[in-house]
Amino acid sequence: MSLLGRLFHRAGMDEYRRGIVLFNQGEWSRAVEAFERTLAVVSDPADPYRSLSRFYSAEAHARLGQSLYRRGDLERAAAEYRAAIGCGYRYPDLHANLSAILDRQGDGEGAEREARAALEIHPGYADARGRLIVALIGQGRIEDAGREIETLRAAGFFEGATGRPAPDTVRDPAFADSLRDALDRRRRSADLVHKALESYDRGDRAQAVAELRRALEDQPRYADLRCRLGSLLLEHGEVDEALEHLGRAIEINPGYVEARLQIGLALLRKGRPDEAVVHLEVAASRQPEYPDVQLFLGLAHLRDGDLDRAAVIL
Repeated sequence: MSLLGRLFHRAGMDEYRRGIVLFNQGEWSRAVEAFERTLAVVSDPADPYRSLSRFYSAEAHARLGQSLYRRGDLERAAAEYRAAIGCGYRYPDLHANLSAILDRQGDGEGAEREARAALEIHPGYADARGRLIVALIGQGRIEDAGREIETLRAAGFFEGATGRPAPDTVRDPAFADSLRDALDRRRRSADLVHKALESYDRGDRAQAVAELRRALEDQPRYADLRCRLGSLLLEHGEVDEALEHLGRAIEINPGYVEARLQIGLALLRKGRPDEAVVHLEVAASRQPEYPDVQLFLGLAHLRDGDLDRAAVIL
């Protein structure tokens, strides 16, 4: 047998390949079983197939946990997230999602523990800090929650809010409920973005656009979603609608460089280079090392008839 043949016929490879097929089909539970059978026979830590099986096992556990959570099966969902974490990867979203489940189960201490674990890995993870706030309020630790709210507000999470919420506001169960709902909407949107990326990678751009539209129903003021959707619509040639979403993105976040770049591209396609220059110059001022911005800014000046400025940039 050839070297390649021996490689693909050694112990565990049939189960690994079966696991990949099941994973790609969304058969998370059966995929986990196949990857775990691979791990049982591929024991060398340096073997790449052991690492790959461990990675895909963690992903399959997490996907199964998401599915169970959406169906309201909290106990089994929590078990799947714990299994994903047990695979050994330091992914903050696994801890944040487990925190959300434990909160729904009424386990405030457990929800706090998992939220803090997520923040230990990624201190700037706003959703994990939001989960921590919900857990602290649930335990009656209003002052601790208030300090975390200040940190979250400084990161821009509470849109349009000023000052620290009054203690009575934080004590109101409606505050925790509204924050919990906002975090759940953000998570649903993140799941849809993930699905959209998978659809895009498969070449199914129409499905990717549909999933981003669904995500926007939950998060209409999420600039990143607007930018992603606008970029995909621009690829499809739907320039006017792309400009609408990209324009909303920079209303929400005027310094969003990628959105400014995409608006510049859309305006160039519309034959409006003078307007494209305005957005591309803003993008260039904020991120001068971004080569795409410089390239299209030079092109916009060229199409606008400003040969001198185009020559300097290009």
